[in-house]
Amino acid sequence: MKKVIALALALIMILSLAACGGKNVQPDTDPSGDVIVRVGFVYPKTGDLASFGEYTEEWTKYVVDQANELGITIDGKKAKISLITADSMSDPKEARKAARQLIKEKNIDIMITSKTADTTVPVSEICEKEGIVCLSVDTPDEAWAVNTHKYSFHAGFDISEELNCFM
Repeated sequence: MKKVIALALALIMILSLAACGGKNVQPDTDPSGDVIVRVGFVYPKTGDLASFGEYTEEWTKYVVDQANELGITIDGKKAKISLITADSMSDPKEARKAARQLIKEKNIDIMITSKTADTTVPVSEICEKEGIVCLSVDTPDEAWAVNTHKYSFHAGFDISEELNCFM
């Protein structure tokens, strides 16, 4: 239940930040006239860190489906979220490549990323370069906060505090 609530809150953040991206383009619409918000999502589906990403896509799609079913309005127009996922392959270079492809080839409006610094940090770096709003979670703050961010936002944790929880 906590995951569903967290994903729902992330979705609310996505929608509220969708208009804040650096791109200045008219949104796409589907045949019914609904605005389509393309959300890119990079996380480790394969590789050494795949266990961190297990079921992530299913839960995220569930939340997106629920939001689309309930109905979303952006600037007075009906909107739908289109989730487009990509695999970081548990490798920072592949995470950068996946982020670039989502931005350049899939024309995403906003990016979300999660599950370890090997994915979230390189994805947010690409989003910063391209002016795409990026929301990231599940990474120690110490790893993510190394860079300056204008378009990227992060909900993470402090390593020492996390370790105290286990002690």
